[in-house]
Amino acid sequence: MSAEVPFSEIHFTVEFEVPPAFLDRFCELAARLTDATRSDEPGTLVYQWFWNQDRNRVVVRELFRDTAAVLAHFEAPTFQACLPELVAGASVVRFEVYGDAGPEILDGLATFGVSHYRPWLGLCRVE
Repeated sequence: MSAEVPFSEIHFTVEFEVPPAFLDRFCELAARLTDATRSDEPGTLVYQWFWNQDRNRVVVRELFRDTAAVLAHFEAPTFQACLPELVAGASVVRFEVYGDAGPEILDGLATFGVSHYRPWLGLCRVE
């Protein structure tokens, strides 16, 4: 078995269940978060939202350059403003963190029941 390989990138996969009555507001909040992340967070390399066929579940895929980029995302004013309403209206049904995320990240996500997967083997060609 090989030793762990350090990857600086940190990946999130977050799945939400979105009630029909909250769908429009969820879309507004997601768009606001995406716009702010695009313009204000250069360390966020990927921030993509995917619907299932019934539009009652959404998966957010996030890729951060490093721990500092994750913490910048958490501390961003738009994130701070939108997250409470987002999680009050939609349920987090899965939250996975991939990468060498330390306690400063994982402790802040503990209420979401995060599953953490440490780096082991592989490559990443994202630049």
